[in-house]
Order: sequence, then C-alpha cells, then structure tokens
Amino acid sequence: MVSDDPALTIEIHDTGVAFDPLSLAEPDIQSDLTKRKIGGMGVFFIRKMTDKVAYRREGDRNILTMTFLNR
Repeated sequence: MVSDDPALTIEIHDTGVAFDPLSLAEPDIQSDLTKRKIGGMGVFFIRKMTDKVAYRREGDRNILTMTFLNR
C-alpha cells in the first residue's frame, strides 16, 4: 500500500489462476433481486468505489491495483 498526498494506492498480488476481474460484465442492478444469482457484486463495488483500477498478469501472479484519490 502506498499513500502520497493526492492518492492512496493499494496493490493486491496472488499466484492463483489468471483472472482479469475487469473483463467481467457489470451486473444488472436493476433486475429483480429474487431473479439474480448470488455473488458477482465484489468487482462491481471495486469499480464504483475506486477512482482507478487496473489488472495485469506478471509471470504466475495476478496484480490488481486500486487508486483512491484524496478529496
């Protein structure tokens, strides 16, 4: 985690199977709750709460970088 004056940046690394969460389609949040499948909101919340989010794969590692601007 790095914090400088204008922003806070958090980088998460793992050695799991390659997975780009940003490639997922956004869920239909207008659909009836009883008809939605369970799960799938985590990436949606990350996209909505961060000012910038990026994914990259380096070797056998997934790296997700999230930036939050200080306001």
